Amino acid sequence: MFRTALRNVLAHKARLLMTVLAVMLGVAFVSGTLVFTSTISDAYRKSSEKGFTGVDVAIQIDRKEGGKAGPGAPKLTQGLLDRAASVPGVASVSASVAGSAAIADKHGELVGHGFSTQGGNYYAGKDGKDARYPLKDGRAPRTADEVALDSKTADRAGYKVGDTVRLSVDGPVLEQKVTGVFTTDDGNVAAGGSLALFDTATAQKLYAKPGEYSEILVKAQQGESQSALKAAIEKILPPGADAVTGKTLADDQAAAVEEGMGNMRTALLGFAAVALFVGVFIIANTFTMLVSQRTKEIALLRAVGASRRQVTRSVLVEALVVGAVAAVAGLVIGIGIGAALHPLMRSTGMLVPDGPLVVPPTAV
Repeated sequence: MFRTALRNVLAHKARLLMTVLAVMLGVAFVSGTLVFTSTISDAYRKSSEKGFTGVDVAIQIDRKEGGKAGPGAPKLTQGLLDRAASVPGVASVSASVAGSAAIADKHGELVGHGFSTQGGNYYAGKDGKDARYPLKDGRAPRTADEVALDSKTADRAGYKVGDTVRLSVDGPVLEQKVTGVFTTDDGNVAAGGSLALFDTATAQKLYAKPGEYSEILVKAQQGESQSALKAAIEKILPPGADAVTGKTLADDQAAAVEEGMGNMRTALLGFAAVALFVGVFIIANTFTMLVSQRTKEIALLRAVGASRRQVTRSVLVEALVVGAVAAVAGLVIGIGIGAALHPLMRSTGMLVPDGPLVVPPTAV
């Protein structure tokens, strides 16, 4: 009966084609969606983690206490930065001032499509460099009319060192001279956002107050754990301030990007669900026709001694063979779809970080 079931599968290739296609397309749609979204999410997560490799602990305003704009919110001042630098186990400290900076390209269009238009400061260390933002071309901004752009934004907008860029920082449009182009592992930039850096004094005037910072970043000495350094930093913090490990910061940023990817995954899986729903009826109708067309064949099997259970089992074996072959083929095609969508998105101008192909267990 097993050999008979296999011969039936091979003998009716044309009749089984619709069933094979229905199973294959349904599986390919679902698995391709899961492979693609998992690959992109993993790339964003790794990009976020890489962006915080130089940060072991960050001192921030605790929004649970007073909030960034709360009346009792603490001030992250130069004095606090100096105290953090003297904590045992600290290798170096830097500070950031962050806000929004909408950059216009040479045609006046917004760069980054509003995904994440960030502004910040270039905090030069003792060597005159900011390890977070390695310069690819030019130099760091030094005066109020200068700015540095991330390399992805500069490439998209066609800016180079020496050009004048128009940008808005919660107020009038500014015209800044581009003095440098830098690289960054910031997950938001990798996801299609933009980042403009000013000198620290200018950034403080735009986003905070002179002498104040949005965040103080601490790097631990070799062998010092993030959790131990966090506990030591907490002892010098004023009320309303909080210390957060670099791993937590990376996880939070990755989670924010993952939430956005979740919306895309839900939409694509919705189409896949429709395809599977339609496929169920195609498969059921096709098998119904296949069985009804073989009434004489089944009757002959019964006449020569096959039991009802054996006949039923032969049909189920036939369904299993067809389903397994079509499902495996659909999985392979789905993996190919997931791999092809990555470069396709990049070719259409959408910025997604590079990363290895991820085939999650859920796709299988």
